[in-house]
Amino acid sequence: MFMDPAKEQMFRNYAWAYFAFHAEQRMKTFNFFLVGAGILATAIATLVRAGGNPLWVCPLGLLLTCLSFIFWKLDRRNRALVKNGEAALKHLDSLLELPKLDDGPHVLKIFDRDDHYSEKMSQLSILQSHFSYTKCLEIVFALFALLGIYFAFGVFILKHNDIC
Repeated sequence: MFMDPAKEQMFRNYAWAYFAFHAEQRMKTFNFFLVGAGILATAIATLVRAGGNPLWVCPLGLLLTCLSFIFWKLDRRNRALVKNGEAALKHLDSLLELPKLDDGPHVLKIFDRDDHYSEKMSQLSILQSHFSYTKCLEIVFALFALLGIYFAFGVFILKHNDIC
């Protein structure tokens, strides 16, 4: 399918701006989560270290878990928006008749090439491969959620003698 070069450039600029905006939003949102979760985790740890009442620590732990869940869901939405921009750019790239290079897509088909090499990397051992941004962010959200659960309920176990 052939597209008028001016129209293709307009669509490419639009798709790239959309992709870049949502990719940046995703990272900003994650940074905001880290600040908020870090403040909450520090407050909880300070309360626990000072022998704080579990009735104060528990709600903060639950809040940390809820915050992790909300930001995980928000990240899933942001990721879907990034993927929309990526799909549009892949489509525009597919209009170009570029030959395959080495054993993968042409270097100018950036997203297809990344998919190709990421697939190859996923077949390697965990020490040789890499994690995607999604996997890394999900691990961080899960760790903070588990930390929140630990503080929400574990503090009662640790302070059992003081409560009874």
